[in-house]
Amino acid sequence: MATILGCDSWADIKGKVVDESGKPIVGAKIILMQGNSKVDEQLTDANGRIDVFKSICPMPGCSTDISFTVLKAGYHSVITNYDANKDGNAMRKGDLVIVLTRE
Repeated sequence: MATILGCDSWADIKGKVVDESGKPIVGAKIILMQGNSKVDEQLTDANGRIDVFKSICPMPGCSTDISFTVLKAGYHSVITNYDANKDGNAMRKGDLVIVLTRE
C-alpha cells in the first residue's frame, strides 16, 4: 500500500533584484526558508531576475513560517516573510522588485 501526500501550497516568486538606481544586480543569492529548513537557493541571472517555484507543503509538524533572504556582497541583505496566499505572482499581479542598498 502506498500513501501519496499532496502539496497545496507553493512559493511562486518571480521578479528582479535591483540597486537603488534600478540597475539589475547579477548573482544575488536568494534563499527560500521554511522555518529553519532551506527549501531552495538560487542566484539572480544576468538581468537580475529570479524565478522560484517550489513546494512548501503545509504538512503537520512543518513550519508555516516561510521567508526568503536576498544576499549580495557590498549590499545590505533583505529578509522578507512570504505568504503563499497573497504574495505569489498570481495574487500580486506582477513581478516582485527587491531593492538592495549599498553598505
